Formats: sequence, structure tokens, C-alpha cells
Amino acid sequence: MWSRIFLVQTYLGIASALDLCSTDFSTGTQAYQPEKYDARNCGCPEVECIRKCCRPGYFFERKMCVRKNVSDFPMPIYNDYNLVKSLGDIKEFSVSAVACEKTFSLNRTRRNDRFFVQETGGLLLLGNVSVEKSGYCVNGNTNVVVCLTDRLRDDDSNEEEAVIRRGYGMIISMPFLLLTFLVYLIIPEKNLHRKALMFYVICLLLAYVLLVTSNLSKYSFPDVTCHLIGYFIMFFFLGSFLWMNVMCIDMWLTFSGARGYGGTRSTEQKRFLFYCLYAVGVPAMFILFVFLLNTYGDEESIFHPKLGRNKCFLEDGYPQLFYLYLPMATLIGMNIILFILTAIKIQRVKMETAMLKQTDSRKHNYEGDKQQFNLYLKLLFAMGVNWTTEVISWAALWKMQSVPSWIWYLTDLINALYGIFIFFIFVFKKKIWQSLKKRLLWKSSNCTLSSGVSTPHVSDIKLT
Repeated sequence: MWSRIFLVQTYLGIASALDLCSTDFSTGTQAYQPEKYDARNCGCPEVECIRKCCRPGYFFERKMCVRKNVSDFPMPIYNDYNLVKSLGDIKEFSVSAVACEKTFSLNRTRRNDRFFVQETGGLLLLGNVSVEKSGYCVNGNTNVVVCLTDRLRDDDSNEEEAVIRRGYGMIISMPFLLLTFLVYLIIPEKNLHRKALMFYVICLLLAYVLLVTSNLSKYSFPDVTCHLIGYFIMFFFLGSFLWMNVMCIDMWLTFSGARGYGGTRSTEQKRFLFYCLYAVGVPAMFILFVFLLNTYGDEESIFHPKLGRNKCFLEDGYPQLFYLYLPMATLIGMNIILFILTAIKIQRVKMETAMLKQTDSRKHNYEGDKQQFNLYLKLLFAMGVNWTTEVISWAALWKMQSVPSWIWYLTDLINALYGIFIFFIFVFKKKIWQSLKKRLLWKSSNCTLSSGVSTPHVSDIKLT
């Protein structure tokens, strides 16, 4: 009877004092209850002391510290998301379990469990959620045990709700983007500007579809599929911005006189082919660069994309700054400069054409191009507002660790209205409806080009 009690006491670590800082694995019990022992500082500075759940060689599970063959060191230490050093000795830790009723465990080798032990002693989780040093303990060198507090529940719930709302905002835009693409696909007259608009809309639509699929799907994608989704999201978003850039470049060339007004069919086709190489080739080369960096680069560098590590896209923080928002901001800046230069040129051309007769073809072409400029100015403004709110919410989440609810709601509203806005300014137009009606009547009467019905020259049709 007494021998059994003694064995139980020894197993629980009560019968004799246990040196929590000892690395002598030949001493101690097979398991012990950590709450039975006071916290022990093994030699680290109190301000930045990091807590281990159990003594070296033990692993915390089911509220017990159990002797296991686990690696305790090295433990990487970060400043935000940047690696600054690694701790390799028990003298740089204190040992005690967390004092809380409910806990959860994270393993940093798993994609969605990444955590970053801070040099100040705290813990940084994905989504910029911070945990005080009293609210967690490290468990081996790959795991942490974290107290489940109301704040963590709220942060996780708020972040999930924000992702869902953003996804629904994009879903509202999707049918309007699809309708815009289909209308311009059906209408018979397709000049360069209309083709560029079609590619812009379809790239944006595909980016939305993939991003919503990644964020809202409850299915855990395989690594290869997850990486492909991330790369294609980047490709289509960058492609949409480059097609907008194509429209701005061509508009500037039009009013600067570099290509003149109108143009022949052959020259417009050659120019469109060049634009295609630009708008498809640049994203392809950029994705190749990101792929090589993501595959062979230093994973602890701030320049590493970390794509597919914690989600099927770029990781929050520096990766999204360098490989998403910085390229987009550069292209938006280029577009703004081109629009300013075009607006200046329009004023000069306006004075030159003021004395021309109404029947003069140069004045007709000028008026058509000017209306195109006004349409794209509206589109650029909407795009700028859309991405400005995205950048604000991203920066607030990254640096402030929380985003005011009004920013989320504004971003969600703009995402929902963006596709509707594009549909109304480019489809709800008299000439577009006339072209659509013409196409439908042409199909219903089974007309062919060989029947002698003449069609307008591509360069004479304007997006007005």
C-alpha cells in the first residue's frame, strides 16, 4: 500500500525536489505535474526571459510534463517577423507552465501554426496577434502552448469574419465583371481599347475567383495546388494592372501624336500584339522570379515571399509589401503620370481642333478619343480608391495589429461595388447596346460577311 503511494508520488514529482534547469536526463521522473513546482529562472534576464513549459527533455501534453526524446534547442527568436538570433542553452530560459484553464498548441512546422517568439519575451502569431510572455510557454523547439483568452477568441473571430465579408464583396462583383466581358466578347466591333478592357476585366475576375476560393474554402489544399493558386492569384492581379497600364499608354500615345488618331487595321493589330507580350510577359517573368525566390531563397529573410507557407498566397507583412502592393503602387503611379500628361495634351489639341469643321474626321476622332479618356479616368479613379483602402487595411493589420471596423466595411463595400461600377460605365452606353443589338440581329437573320453587308473599319469604332 505505502509502496504504491510512494511510486505515485515519485511519478508526479512530489516526493523529491526536481531541478527544472538541469540538463542531466538521467535524473528525474518519467512525468511530473508542472503546477506542483514554482517557476524557476535558469539565468535569463527577467525583462526578456522566455518561459519553457517543462524542464529540458520533457514535453507538455495533457497537463503533464512527460519525458520524451524531443529537441529543446535551438529556439529561433524574432523581432516582429525578422529572425535576430537563436537560443541554444537552458540558461536563457525560465521554466514553468502557463496558469490558465484552457490552452491550445501550435507547431511552427505546420503552415497554419507559424509563431514567432519575440526577443522581448512575447509571442507573435499569424495575423499579427500578440501574446504576452505570461500567456504562453515554449514546448520543445517547434511548439508553444498558448492560453486561450477572450481576446484571442475575438481576434480570431473578427479576422475570420473580415475574410468572409471581403470574399462576399468580391462575389457580388463577379457576375458584373463576367457580364462586362461577355458583352464586349459578343459585340462585333472590337478596337484595341475594347480588347484591352476585355483582358483587364477577365484577369480581375479570375483573380477574384481564385482568391475567394482560397479564403472561403474549408478544404485544405495539397501543397502543390496551394502554391499554384497563390502564383495564379499574383499573375492575374498583376495582369489586370498591366492591362490598365496598356490602356493608359495607348491613350497617351494617341494624344501625343506618336500613333495619330485612328490608324489602319494592320498597325493596330501589331500594336495589340506588342501590348499582349507586355501585359502577359511581365507578370510571367515576375512570377518566375517569385517562384525561384520562394523555392531557393533564405526563408528567414524579409525578402522571402513565404508563398504557400501559412496560406495559399503571400504571407502577411513584408512579402505582400514587396511582391503585391509595391508593384501595384508603381503601376498606379505610372498610370496617374500618363493621365496627367494626356490631360495636358488634350487641352492643347482642343485648341488646335476648335476651328475645325464638325465634318472634319480629325475632330471626330479627337472627340471619340477624348470620351475614351474620360471613361478610363473614371476607371483609374475607382481602381485607385479600391486599392488605397486595401493598402490601408493591410498596413493597419500589419503594424497596428488591429483594423478599425469602419475600414473593413469600407473595403468590403468598395469590393462589392467595383464590378458594378465597371459594368455601368462600360456597358450601359448607347453605342454598346446598339452594337449588341446589331450582333443579335445579325445572328437571328443568319447573315454572313460574304452576303455583302459592310462592317465598319475597326479603327473607326470608338469606345464611346
